[in-house]
Amino acid sequence: MLRIILLSCLLTFCFAGNCYSDSTVKIGGAFALTGFANSFGTVELNGARLAIAEANASADPDDPRFELVVEDTGSSNKNTVTAVSKLISVDGLKFIVGPTWLDSFAGAAPIANRKNVMLFTPSAVPQILKRSPDQFPFIFSSFFNMETEISTLLKRVESDGIQKVAFMFDQDPFWVYVTGMMKSASKELGITVLKIPLFAPGETDFRTPLIDLKKRGAEAVLFGFVDEAATLSFLKQHKSICPELSLYGTHDVDGLANQKEFKDLLKGAIYVVPQSPKAEFVEKYKKKYKTEPVLTASNAYDATRMLIESFNSAAHDPSKVSQYLLSNEFTTSSFGKTTFSKWGGIESGQFEVRIVK
Repeated sequence: MLRIILLSCLLTFCFAGNCYSDSTVKIGGAFALTGFANSFGTVELNGARLAIAEANASADPDDPRFELVVEDTGSSNKNTVTAVSKLISVDGLKFIVGPTWLDSFAGAAPIANRKNVMLFTPSAVPQILKRSPDQFPFIFSSFFNMETEISTLLKRVESDGIQKVAFMFDQDPFWVYVTGMMKSASKELGITVLKIPLFAPGETDFRTPLIDLKKRGAEAVLFGFVDEAATLSFLKQHKSICPELSLYGTHDVDGLANQKEFKDLLKGAIYVVPQSPKAEFVEKYKKKYKTEPVLTASNAYDATRMLIESFNSAAHDPSKVSQYLLSNEFTTSSFGKTTFSKWGGIESGQFEVRIVK
């Protein structure tokens, strides 16, 4: 009996406070595979899986293999909390790639923090989640640098000669953050922002404010909504009421511009996107999934690769991985060489301006 117990122990590989049989390291994946954020979550899962497959294919015989344990966050705060709680409590994991849109579905952050679990999200702004750089020290993000994105967009507005704009955003935490940054940047550029209230998430009636903006001489509208149904309603009402008002948007427009129901409504809209991921990643992704890597596919790929690099450098718990991430430069598919800020976000990245044809 004793020999059986000893043999069982020898076949167990301990990593990050957890034990896995057959030297398999399990990493959690919390992605929005259903609901209105699924266009992000689906490609994030693909990116993470691609990184895991590459790590396993290139591993030495004595190295551990990696396995992704996936839960659907369902595009809601409640389901995000449930998914992360399951990965922590039932699966016993210390590292999770995700959740999708953690800044919008932030209820999982304190849960992970209490359990000393690292959340490495591909699609959230750390400054929305944290009151200070020291809060939630094990939350990192491979999402784009929003300060650079907003600056690029508003400089385009200025160069187009637009002097009077309105912001039409909802009260999702991400868009509240974007609104605040845009107001500050607009003031610095001498752009007048017409006051308009934020909309409740899911709002679909924008007729009255659009009529009002037309009367007040607005020249352009900068817009963003968490719900695609709200975005569709806004675009239809804009085209009906004030099509002369120019449309400007963030990277979210890129996920809509080729969808049949949005394309005609977005024609002429100006938006910014991060520069395309490295060609090598694009080709690998297309070969595996038979489609283009859009939105945050490369961000999830990079997050997973950076986690695995940290593991292979003998950083075997969230505290050590955190220090490793903050102390090193990484070569990524999304940004080239980059480092992390004290907030746990990406410091580099370039953006380009596009127009919906």
